[in-house]
Amino acid sequence: MTAPRPLNYWARTLDTMFQDEFAKTAEEVGLDRGQWQALTRLEVGAIADDALRDGLAPFLVEGDSADAVLDRLVGDRLVEHSAHEYRLTQRGAQRIEEVQDRTADEVRGRAIEGLSEEEYDALLSTLERVATNLGWQPA
Repeated sequence: MTAPRPLNYWARTLDTMFQDEFAKTAEEVGLDRGQWQALTRLEVGAIADDALRDGLAPFLVEGDSADAVLDRLVGDRLVEHSAHEYRLTQRGAQRIEEVQDRTADEVRGRAIEGLSEEEYDALLSTLERVATNLGWQPA
């Protein structure tokens, strides 16, 4: 076993690894990382042009622009653009669901491989307690 690392290290590492898995599956259905990030952000609700463009900056590949990513999403009818904001379409919501369905079971299975049901339940309970301690409240 390596030297112990703090909780925030593992939380960041796992988040990155899960996001990478979803991005790989998104690519399999024809979405690049920028498009996937835009879709999942729009899943929360509409967002102003500039805010979405700024939010995409870290996910753009060399030679791509936020406008190009968004134009492809609009062209594929996954996103609509009006009144200076972008919104997810029903087709876009279905594409997100397709990626999540294809990824969730496979990734979850690999992530918890070797854990007993009791260990898995304890893990979830512990993570929920940590989140609650930091101010999380159930919706």
